Amino acid sequence: MCSSDLTSATCAVGNMLDIVIPEDKLAGTTVSTEQTDLVELTQAKEEGGATFNPGGECLAAGEATITVTNPDGSAREIALTITQ
Repeated sequence: MCSSDLTSATCAVGNMLDIVIPEDKLAGTTVSTEQTDLVELTQAKEEGGATFNPGGECLAAGEATITVTNPDGSAREIALTITQ
């Protein structure tokens, strides 16, 4: 789990990553990476009356950078290390 102030994280191949966003900023927040071969990201969503944070699945070992962009255009990066 990556809290809203975290700038680095570690995840094992095959595990899921949860990027926690404050509820008041969840709508309109996006996540992206250029290392799509290492991590497959999913955007925040509302489904069946429940709200889900953005996240992703760690696909292969390596290092990726995830950019979290807030609705106001400000952004932060999470340095992700993916281990076997």
